[in-house]
Amino acid sequence: MISNLWYGWKENVQRLKIVDEIFVVEMVNPGEQHELDHDMLPDGYKLVVRKNDPPTDITRKETLEAAKNDWVLFLDDDERMSEGMLRFVDSLATVDPAPSHDWSAICFQREDYIWYNGLWRYIPANGNDPQIRLVDRRRARWTGKPHEVPEVDGVLLTIARPDTKILHLTIFS
Repeated sequence: MISNLWYGWKENVQRLKIVDEIFVVEMVNPGEQHELDHDMLPDGYKLVVRKNDPPTDITRKETLEAAKNDWVLFLDDDERMSEGMLRFVDSLATVDPAPSHDWSAICFQREDYIWYNGLWRYIPANGNDPQIRLVDRRRARWTGKPHEVPEVDGVLLTIARPDTKILHLTIFS
């Protein structure tokens, strides 16, 4: 069964005004079939199905290579962009947040939330959990290790405004 998180992810990503290419990567465990198909995706989405054996982040490397644009935003299916992050990412089409720097990637803070007893509850389990998620594909590399942080050639811009967080969501049934 497809996670309810998938549907919220799709709606969140579709709110970005500057996006014209979206890759959806479904990792399939050994012995399982993939659950998404192209009919479930809006026009313009590209479905990539990969085996999760061994579990690696090789798909990020492959996505960088396949992307037609230089700037690539990565967002996991259990993550959402906060309202401020949505506005910030859209603003990048017209405003350089650090004009005096030749920046190559942006790091956002991430907050953890757990769905429990009918409510989203903030869980400060990971505390400061920065994530490099917007990269210039010409200057960032993933080698394929699990939970890998990309290597970035150039300046890493860290956005620490409280309204520009990645929201990491977990559902316990």
